[in-house]
Amino acid sequence: MTEQENKIACHPGTNIDCAMSVAYVEIGGNTGHGKYHYHYQPGMVLVPGHHRNVTMRYRFDEAVGFNFRIRKLISSDSQNQISNIEYDPDGRWVSFRNANDRSTLIFFMVVVEDLQRGETFSCDPEVGNDPQITP
Repeated sequence: MTEQENKIACHPGTNIDCAMSVAYVEIGGNTGHGKYHYHYQPGMVLVPGHHRNVTMRYRFDEAVGFNFRIRKLISSDSQNQISNIEYDPDGRWVSFRNANDRSTLIFFMVVVEDLQRGETFSCDPEVGNDPQITP
């Protein structure tokens, strides 16, 4: 397995599922003015070249408390790659379709709410499309 395939660490095919950990840390975090820490597994997703219309899902890891809810997915997609955004009614995941027919780096912001503390913060996964289109 190549280093790139290890970074993906998801099941290749028509679905990519990535776990998201979120925790309140009060100080020293990487989001929410240093009060929260988040981490994605894998840290970066490179959508494999031969897959089109991939369904991607960002979900909370089982250890994430039920006081956290995914409220919104915002993307920098200007190439019409992202569609069919769906949210879990309980706020535990967000899924979307990625066309993967253009090489592009898409910036995402997953907006998370901490119901216990009444705060909202962002978690930014990295997604790159590498469709390897041949003319």
